Amino acid sequence: MLLPFSTSKIWICTALGAYWLLVRVLRYRRRDSVSRRLNYPDRSSWSRMTLQDAHSMQLTLAELEFPTVFSVSVFFALFKTYGIPSISKLLVATGQLSASETASKRAADTGVVITEVVLNKPDSERAISGIALMNYLHGRYIKAGKISNDDMLYTLSLFVLEPIRWTAKYEWRGVTDFERCAMGVYWKDLGEAMKISYDTLPSADQGWRDGLHWLEELEAWSLGYENQNMVPADTNATLARGTFDIALFNVPSILKPYGFTTASSLLEPRLQKAMKLPQPPAVYTQILEAVVEIRKFALRNFFLPRPHFLRKEWFTELDGKTGRAHFGQYIAHPWYIKPKFITRWGPKALLLRLIGGAVPGDEKYHPDGYRIHELGPSELVGKGDTEMSETREELRARRMGSAGLGAQIARVFAPDFRVVINYSSNSDRAQSLMKELSSIPGPSSEANPRFHLVQADMSSKPSVQNLVKETIEKMGRLDVVVSNAGWTRMTTFTDIEQQVNDDDWDKCFTMNVKTHMWLAYAAKDALAENEGCFISTASVAGVKPSGSSVPYAVTKAAQIHLAKSLAVILAPKIRVNSISPGMLLTEWGLKFPEAKRNAAINNTKLKRLATVEDCADQVRVLALSRSITGQNISIDGGSSV
Repeated sequence: MLLPFSTSKIWICTALGAYWLLVRVLRYRRRDSVSRRLNYPDRSSWSRMTLQDAHSMQLTLAELEFPTVFSVSVFFALFKTYGIPSISKLLVATGQLSASETASKRAADTGVVITEVVLNKPDSERAISGIALMNYLHGRYIKAGKISNDDMLYTLSLFVLEPIRWTAKYEWRGVTDFERCAMGVYWKDLGEAMKISYDTLPSADQGWRDGLHWLEELEAWSLGYENQNMVPADTNATLARGTFDIALFNVPSILKPYGFTTASSLLEPRLQKAMKLPQPPAVYTQILEAVVEIRKFALRNFFLPRPHFLRKEWFTELDGKTGRAHFGQYIAHPWYIKPKFITRWGPKALLLRLIGGAVPGDEKYHPDGYRIHELGPSELVGKGDTEMSETREELRARRMGSAGLGAQIARVFAPDFRVVINYSSNSDRAQSLMKELSSIPGPSSEANPRFHLVQADMSSKPSVQNLVKETIEKMGRLDVVVSNAGWTRMTTFTDIEQQVNDDDWDKCFTMNVKTHMWLAYAAKDALAENEGCFISTASVAGVKPSGSSVPYAVTKAAQIHLAKSLAVILAPKIRVNSISPGMLLTEWGLKFPEAKRNAAINNTKLKRLATVEDCADQVRVLALSRSITGQNISIDGGSSV
């Protein structure tokens, strides 16, 4: 039965109105709900915003709210730096842009590294490794005086400011002040991780009220830098033409002039002039503005917000066997794209084949994926391990991630052993480490479970006993025990008045001596059954009086002697050794004043501090050697010699 026309019209209008209202409510609800969910009700609370919360906010913008505009704006942010002659001259001089494939690989590598750094959790190994690689690649030129701090700061400013500007110009809504604050918190921390100085900003001495305050000062400085330094140069023009060639590589030849003019119309006049680009006809700008306004209106009123299961995924998880990941998109050549039927024979692939473009699958484009440390110029692959290792260690400590020696020991054992990890209270950090370990390739015949978490209080003898019991029940055996517990309190070592606290002595003796004895005793039968080994982490403070406190130094010396005693008592079935690191730039080591850290470096014969990677590698050597027992290995750059 058909309803009368007027009644049908009412129902249709009601349905459309209800749908429009639903779209509006859901779109703005997500915008407004994040600050409530993260418990930042007003600006006075923004000063306590954590890096993790800031990253969560930024991830929502990049994956759910504005994935297309954020992606394109980051590409153009990098492109915009080419309008600064001091930057463009260096890039042209590297020769990496001399051919289309090398230029597209550089663009792909840059995109992959930035995406890994920005979209992975700040305390993840992938983000930390990406920053370490960036710092290594930039560091060579910074040391040579070819990259200035101002150039670095300007580049950083564009990566945070351009997505905000493009969103305001091309999206259905702009970025809120709360979202701007979150982006400020995140990018300020990233700049610090990249050793970029903010001394040129007005509030550098007294500090910033919150991330938004920092961002506002950065934007003002960035615009001033642009006004002074974005001037015409041949090297700017060379980079601009080369970048447009990459961006339009897979566009049919007949359409490339139109694509070039359209892309040029996206640039502000100052940048067009600096790159010596012709001003596009006004009709292009008018058409673009009309299309943008139509898109804005449609998104705001007729399209429901993107659900989480349709979020933009920029890269894959690490392959558990190879440790590689694949990227999710490409512009010119399919670098690091996983070959699939749809990517090789789908409509886009068929069109690319028709016009002579490249599709995923060619070995020279690494269809097997990428490892972060292998990105960058081919001549540098495999180099810089020491520099990147030191950066990774410092960042793990700065970002409160799986930062310590225990976590790194778990990493080096993960490829060949099943690993049980004890944690005291931070379950989030422990779970994060577990997830990271699961991505590390293991033996082909993996036993399950490969990894297991146990919460235990190492200052409690029953808790230590339960730790060993649960480990054996879960894994069925014990081959290696690494005893990494310890405690101290920061004092002035040479001030005797600070060294007579009875509580300090009692706690140091419990955590630095008794805990190791309890653990060795609880594990001795299982270790003997498999002729295993027990390795404890002492300190160079136990070898040479030094460190954070006298109780710590004395009890660490006792710990070393305990290991030697156990080596005698538990032989021949069990090997017992200890390692004694010097100062490590872990979360604890960074509590020492910078002057003391620098003095520690100068006191070493090698003029460098040991890293957690150095120590973890030595633990693995002791675990695998069948002939070493009763030894204490100092890992301190020679400071105790």
